[in-house]
Amino acid sequence: MAYSRSKFGDITSQPKFYTGVFGVGTSAATFGNEHLSSGIRINPEGEAVIAIGHDASVTKDTGYQLDSEVFIDIDQINKVFVVGSAVGSTISFIAS
Repeated sequence: MAYSRSKFGDITSQPKFYTGVFGVGTSAATFGNEHLSSGIRINPEGEAVIAIGHDASVTKDTGYQLDSEVFIDIDQINKVFVVGSAVGSTISFIAS
């Protein structure tokens, strides 16, 4: 698959951005479908272990565990899956 978007966009190249809060469950899920030009910044909130991965098979043990904010250079929100060790935690995000 070819990489079709500019690696370094102009500051004014982002026509819009997306924000939200997503309740993390114990089964991996994605939280959007938007096409991105830059990527997504994810901030974990709550007491549970929250992990991210690239598909629905990610678990809290196999994914990248978030202990603070992370930025992922990615072209589609639905390529990021989150999962928690317990129900009740959330992630907040901003993406463009």
